[in-house]
Amino acid sequence: MDIFCGGGSAEQGRTAYLISEGTHSILLDFGVQRVFAGTYAGRYPQMELEMLSRVEGVVLSHAHEDHSAALPLLVKQGLKVPVYCHRLTAALTPMYCASWRGAVENANFCPPYSKEDVNSLFFSPQEFGKVFTIGSFDVEMGPSGHMPGSAWILVTGKSHKLLYTGDICRENRLLIPPQLPADISAIIINSAYGAQSMRQAKQEEELLLALEHCMRNGGAALLPVPRIGRGQEMVSCLLQISLSGVPVYIDKGLTDALKYYQDYHEGLSAEGKSFLQGLDMSKFNILPAGFEPAKISKPAIIVMPDAMLSAGPSEKWFRLLAEDERNSIILTGSQAAGTIGARLLSGERIFLPENSGEPFIIGASVKKITWKAHPDWEDLQYLLAPFAGRTEVILGHCNVENSGKLAAELKKIGISSRIMPTGSTIHLPG
Repeated sequence: MDIFCGGGSAEQGRTAYLISEGTHSILLDFGVQRVFAGTYAGRYPQMELEMLSRVEGVVLSHAHEDHSAALPLLVKQGLKVPVYCHRLTAALTPMYCASWRGAVENANFCPPYSKEDVNSLFFSPQEFGKVFTIGSFDVEMGPSGHMPGSAWILVTGKSHKLLYTGDICRENRLLIPPQLPADISAIIINSAYGAQSMRQAKQEEELLLALEHCMRNGGAALLPVPRIGRGQEMVSCLLQISLSGVPVYIDKGLTDALKYYQDYHEGLSAEGKSFLQGLDMSKFNILPAGFEPAKISKPAIIVMPDAMLSAGPSEKWFRLLAEDERNSIILTGSQAAGTIGARLLSGERIFLPENSGEPFIIGASVKKITWKAHPDWEDLQYLLAPFAGRTEVILGHCNVENSGKLAAELKKIGISSRIMPTGSTIHLPG
């Protein structure tokens, strides 16, 4: 069995692994790296058309764009291969691909593919725990705890079993933690946080303190979140804490997306089921699509997509709130290069509107408080312990520097690991 990395091991984004055995090949994910630079928008998997033309099927771990949004490029090249995934991933992926296409177009770049390419994706929904066959490979998926429909993927060939975790999380507020298969030859594991310890309870406590501080100052706190995943978890958190009458404004798209959790009975935790059964949104002010931000009374909490402040409602709210020093902008996830979120974290404080208007100075405080969506150091020790000394461990979804630090820490506890440079191949003999 050969594993070719088209992206996503020594970096975050554009995840794509080509698994080959003889004349048979399958693709695990095919995503984009969300980068907006001076001359281009997005980085895509590095795979030659000749390699892709041999692919008999794509197995997709989940719908987020860093794993899915390059799929329409296959259609554009005339490669109409089936995409195997959970039914919710099949429902959500076209939306994420269309969203990425729109983001590129809105940034005044040529879209990477057409709307027809997105609409022509062919999905083959699969159930968790049921084995299906693609060429010479038997494939099985199970819930990974990252978002509705997200999956780990077990690929069984003639001589080897490869486990690809996709994005996994053991501390999701609403979803069950992943239970990984044990008898495997190699594992590609999500290691986005490197060797950092990041307990979710501590992160939630830090977020609550930041909100309370902003409210005491009479300000408004903007929480930019992904449209599906972290946004719904944050809604469940805000429902449980005491806000002393502080109004909370939430984009209707975030509350509408709760339907994907309600349709994910096989992946909900006990807490998730309880949250959905007792759901009462009367505590919040739900803002409809297209709502134009206006001056609001303060203090207030505003929860809006997009998580990187570079599209959607959160960008408009950012412009409204950015200059007032009483306000806070709290970023809860990774920020891709070139996005407003990344620019804020780099210390940039003078902004020039892209279309028109005068430059403005950021007076609001900017904080980064990660809402956990991936495994931290404690999780990785737990997940990798069964494989120590007998399994090829490949670190994925983590930059080179953090991967190196993580590999050094894993070695101290008897676990050898490595990253795959983009364009490299690992051969599993036998």
